[in-house]
Amino acid sequence: MATVIQHKIMLDLRSLAYSSNLEFIETTSERSGYPSHIKGAIIGFNNFEQAEKLAKDNNLDIEIFEKHDGWNLYYRTGNRAFEEFENHASDYGDNYEEFDNSWKEYDFYEQFIKPGLERFDNIDELRSFIDHKEHIFYEIDRITDEELVITVDGVFESVIEKHTMDFYHDTKTVVIGLINNNNE
Repeated sequence: MATVIQHKIMLDLRSLAYSSNLEFIETTSERSGYPSHIKGAIIGFNNFEQAEKLAKDNNLDIEIFEKHDGWNLYYRTGNRAFEEFENHASDYGDNYEEFDNSWKEYDFYEQFIKPGLERFDNIDELRSFIDHKEHIFYEIDRITDEELVITVDGVFESVIEKHTMDFYHDTKTVVIGLINNNNE
């Protein structure tokens, strides 16, 4: 009987995802990604308000799911989400830094370029250092209030959004989605 109910719930979620232009995924209860107690879920939201509205309208739960590269299923963490992910350089690791668009050229020069100028033995190393810093500041100057420039070991890595419904780093995707936990 439980499998018939689960099957109907998965079909309902698949239909809801399709009609809402979202993505239907299958999830597992196993932290290793191994298939067990498979349940459907919905991801692909533009923002948290969109997820909240669909959750409220359909009596669904907002939860965080994880998936490693190579897995077919997302892992149900059981952790509720109450807002979008707030992204920071610390999410990536120790050698990463973040910059928002409030940096001014003079302040950036004084803090990140000037102190390093004396450590080079030749013009090619100095030119490379300055080129990397110039690229970082170019990206800082281009981003919006809702974006961050991420660097690793003083070299530009990427531009990310400050708030997102999903996050990917180092073979792992973490995403906020909807699931039906009402029949458990």
